[in-house]
Amino acid sequence: MERVLVVEDEPTLRADLIDYLAAKGFATDGAASVAETCARLDAQAFDAVILDIGLPDGDGFDLLSHIRGSGLTCGVLMLTSFGDPDFRVKGLDGGADAYLVKKATLREIEATLRSVLRRQPAHPLAERISGWSLDRVEWLLTAPNGAFAKLTSSEVKFVLALAESGGDVCPREQLARITSRSGVADERNLDALVRRLRRKIEEATGFETPIKVAYGSGYACSTTLRVVG
Repeated sequence: MERVLVVEDEPTLRADLIDYLAAKGFATDGAASVAETCARLDAQAFDAVILDIGLPDGDGFDLLSHIRGSGLTCGVLMLTSFGDPDFRVKGLDGGADAYLVKKATLREIEATLRSVLRRQPAHPLAERISGWSLDRVEWLLTAPNGAFAKLTSSEVKFVLALAESGGDVCPREQLARITSRSGVADERNLDALVRRLRRKIEEATGFETPIKVAYGSGYACSTTLRVVG
């Protein structure tokens, strides 16, 4: 049974979507805020997220960036009252798999959701990865299957900082300073580094990256990472 998280702060609409999708065979859960969504995503795997833009404690676009930046490969269907083409483009460019306005019928939402799910990988989306190792001499990050990614100096510093944190969150400013060539913290460069690193790891190893985002505060390692060399 595919699991879907409905992120919507309007209680009646959230309940209607949850009830309808449950009747159609989905395992459904709901969240009414950014904080609640992050807690749900940390606690369990979801195959897809139906995401509103206007939330009481944040912006749905920022939450979409968090989902994609955290390495989760769940499908994302944005369902919002904002029908302007610029909003649609922003959502799709940000990593949403589909974008609907709230005038869509429940049947249309279901059909779009099934289309999104058909495009998702077959493996569990929040799979917990173990058996990773970092060779800080050869600059190699090796996955549990033996495949490896060759890292840059800045990427090694970033991964090493996460490994040495023992699973605790490393603050963004600290990581930005560690990975900066000039020693001056630049958080935009840090985010770009993480995006490139995630793509490199997943393309080289076929595994979901073990880098976890702590929303608004920093990054952490989602598994034990052995350091050698």
